[in-house]
Amino acid sequence: MNGIGHNSAAGKQLRSFIERIEYVNGEIAKRNSDRTEIFLEAKALGFCGKTMREILRLRRMSESERQEAEALLEVYKGALGMLDGTPLGEFARKKLSEQPKINPETGEVDENHDTPPDLPIGEVEQTPEIQETVEESREKGRQAARDGLKVTENPYPAGDAKRAAWDEGWCEEQGSDGMGIPTAWRRKESKPDNSKPDDPKNGNGGNSGAA
Repeated sequence: MNGIGHNSAAGKQLRSFIERIEYVNGEIAKRNSDRTEIFLEAKALGFCGKTMREILRLRRMSESERQEAEALLEVYKGALGMLDGTPLGEFARKKLSEQPKINPETGEVDENHDTPPDLPIGEVEQTPEIQETVEESREKGRQAARDGLKVTENPYPAGDAKRAAWDEGWCEEQGSDGMGIPTAWRRKESKPDNSKPDDPKNGNGGNSGAA
């Protein structure tokens, strides 16, 4: 009979695998307990555990991945009217500015559309004070998107609540043309990471599972 007996070579090999896995599971349980203790210690000092977990998640990303994640979050918040008076940040504006220019009449990419050059990040054209409501500014943002204007052409200065409303209207309009998910709403394809997860050279070390 060729079954796996406990004294056969296969049986010994199987036992070795099982015992190694049990050992690793025990180490993981110890590490999880240590991590919980650290969170409790931090909480006792007044730190926010939820925010710490978010920071740990962000630290596991590369710089470009963090920028992409922050840009997408702001674009989605803008489309849902959740900017709460804070205009889009640099990464979101950059991502939205990379979209191809769409001709509002044909719905196709307009290679010859004449638009003003992008303003440097953080700079906006100064315009005379405009007496209008926030909702009117939001509608102007929607109309600007329909007209093919770039998000960087927001006419309101920094610190003006209407600037965020214009951004929200612009983002909201991006997903309303029936053309599917806008390019800027999609995550960029990341390059495959061929490095070993526990390679100390990558800075992961033993902290990668701390979140």
